[in-house]
This record gives sequence, C-alpha cells and structure tokens, in this order.
Amino acid sequence: MQDLENETSDDGFWELPQGERTVLLKQVSRLSDSIQGWETLDSLHDDLEAAAELYREEDDADLLKEILDSCEKLDNDIDSLEITGLFNGEADDRNAIVSIHPGAGGTESTDWASMLYDMYRRWIA
Repeated sequence: MQDLENETSDDGFWELPQGERTVLLKQVSRLSDSIQGWETLDSLHDDLEAAAELYREEDDADLLKEILDSCEKLDNDIDSLEITGLFNGEADDRNAIVSIHPGAGGTESTDWASMLYDMYRRWIA
C-alpha cells in the first residue's frame, strides 16, 4: 500500500498515460477501503471485549442488549468484507450484461425466468 501511495505522489505520476494512472488510483482506493474495513472490525471487536468485561462485572440487561446488537453488526460487517474480498479481480468492478431465457417447461419455466429477472432488478437497485 505504501509503495502505491508513494508512486501516486511521485512527480512523474501525472506524466504517465491516463490508463496507467487510473489503474494505480483504483488499486490504492481498493486497498485503502479494505484496510479501513478491517480496522473498523478490529475497533468494534475491541469495544465488544471491553463491553463483555464490563457486563461480567455489572450484569446489566441494557448492556447485554447493546452487546448483542454490536455482535450482530460485527457479523454483518464480516460478511460484507468477505463478499468484498471475493471480488478483488481485475474485471470485478466492471458492469455485466445478464440474459435470462426460459428453457423447456412451458409456463412454469417462463414464470421462473420472470421471478429471477425481478429478483436481479431488485438486487441491483
């Protein structure tokens, strides 16, 4: 990460062709987002450990609810980072064209293709 940041702050960076600059800046942005996500998880984990220790001492029901909510948030954040980690290839940030065609099966096949289409439309919205 540090090497990429040094390369983008170098005087010769702006003399590079536009395509190379764009690739470098996207790499820096992707790595920065990933690092920030993991740092956030680490901070939330530390907060949860401190809250759990406090709960052991005080046995407060409100604190327990807060801990459970934070655990759920931590779990969601971990899932999000795992999914983001799956899409780290060169072309993963590009658009895609998806075609859905019903196969053999008549009306049921057409209905299924329609439901699948609706599901994808809601997912990208």
